[in-house]
Amino acid sequence: MPALPRIAVILAGGEGRRLWPASTPQRPKQFLRLFGGRTLLEATWERARAVPGIRDVWVVTGAPYAGLTRQVLPGLAAEHLVIEPSGKNTAPALALVAGHVASRYGDAAVLVLPADHYVPDVRAFVEAADRALDAAATTEGLVTFGIEPTRPETQYGYIELDQRAVRPGVPIVTRAAGVAGPAAVPVRRFVEKPGPEQAAAFLASGRYLWNSGMFAWRNTVFCAELQRVAPDLGRLAARVAAGEPRSAWEADWQALPSISVDYAVLERARRILCIRAGFAWDDLGSWLAVDRHGIRDEHGNVVLGTAPAVVQGSSGVTVLTEELPAVVMGVRDLVLAATRDGVLVAGKDSIEGLRQALGILERKLQELARGGAGIQAPAPAAAGREPR
Repeated sequence: MPALPRIAVILAGGEGRRLWPASTPQRPKQFLRLFGGRTLLEATWERARAVPGIRDVWVVTGAPYAGLTRQVLPGLAAEHLVIEPSGKNTAPALALVAGHVASRYGDAAVLVLPADHYVPDVRAFVEAADRALDAAATTEGLVTFGIEPTRPETQYGYIELDQRAVRPGVPIVTRAAGVAGPAAVPVRRFVEKPGPEQAAAFLASGRYLWNSGMFAWRNTVFCAELQRVAPDLGRLAARVAAGEPRSAWEADWQALPSISVDYAVLERARRILCIRAGFAWDDLGSWLAVDRHGIRDEHGNVVLGTAPAVVQGSSGVTVLTEELPAVVMGVRDLVLAATRDGVLVAGKDSIEGLRQALGILERKLQELARGGAGIQAPAPAAAGREPR
């Protein structure tokens, strides 16, 4: 049997609201150069191309970001850029790509990579991706990348491995049985973001891994699971695979729910396997994640951005400035980000509330745009009196 072609798919459609104001709907986080000269999307593209046997790299994104994607990735073939009619989360995006892959290759071993991950050890990533694609090509399973937890993190989902997978010396499954080899073990269940106590218990147990959002599977296996557990998504993939024009299925797309592939497919799939990824990883979805990987001075301060910044008498401060210089003095454990789109000043212990605060800000901006009261100037001082 000839080897399946290997295809990488990069998910590049998110807005990255928790990194505001650096990340905005006009320039989301995958197009940011947070750590050096490359955007997060470029770094993901280069990692994907480094995996042995990768024939093509596809990118799926929204129409507002198609131009930015082409600009950042001049080597991306036009036929490998998939543009969503509207943002619908990862399940519809991957169903859409699955249809294109089926039309182009028939079947393929597909590597799925979000565009906003921090993976400093490319060699270790390549080794893990090679194992995952091999497991996907030789089994009927959907393969996840599990990351060994290093702290009781409450902002990530978790993967609970089959109990047998954490017993030393006990074989889980074998290639001879037609399932996975040593590279992959069965998943018992997915667990949503836990509270602090539960996260600590997960860390201590040794059988829970972080759910990275990276996957590998055979395209035919994924499409079959779509048909079984998410028929509306399965129909979309089948129509695209059959070569129907966008105008024929776009109305059906708009009726699809906005749902992640984890909820729509993986949690209900017949066989889920996991590889222990074995490399340092983070999801750069928040300022705390950016803070973890910036270069620190002797006081734990991180300075990023294109404009100069001076930090004095401060500790544990993360600063990102663009265009305007900044001076930060005498503060602790703050995030300060200033761009042309806004200014954020937040304590690190409060930063997880940024989404809610942005919702309030957006309502205020909408009121202002409708002619509501804006910022009020102070009333003029009475005659003969100096203003305070």
